[in-house]
Amino acid sequence: MSPPRVQRRFSHITVALALLMPSSEPFAAMADTHFVTSVDLVTELKNKERLMLGFVTGVHDTLNGVAFCVPNETMPLELVDAILRWAPGRTSVSVSGARMTTQALAAAWPCRRDRMGQY
Repeated sequence: MSPPRVQRRFSHITVALALLMPSSEPFAAMADTHFVTSVDLVTELKNKERLMLGFVTGVHDTLNGVAFCVPNETMPLELVDAILRWAPGRTSVSVSGARMTTQALAAAWPCRRDRMGQY
C-alpha cells in the first residue's frame, strides 16, 4: 500500500487533470459556428456588434505596419468606417473577414516603403 502522502499527491493530480481535460459540451454548442466571412463582418459592423470591433482591432494589431500602415492616433471606429466605405460590392461568403479587413485597411492606409514597420 502506498504511503498516504503519495496517494494524496496522486489524488490532487487526478483532480487537476480532470479540471484541465476539455469537455465535449462546449464544443457541441459550437457545432453551428464558422469562420467570419466578409458578409458576417459587414453585417455585424453595421449592427455595431462589439465582437466585430474586437475582430477588426485584432487584425489591425496583427498586421499594422506590414499589410497596411494605420497611424497610431487612429481610433478603432475609424477602422470600421474605412471597412464599411470599402465593402460595397466586395462581400462574399467565400472571402474571409480577415482578408476583407486587411484589404480595406490597406486601401485606406497603404504603407509607404520608407515607413513600413514603424507603426
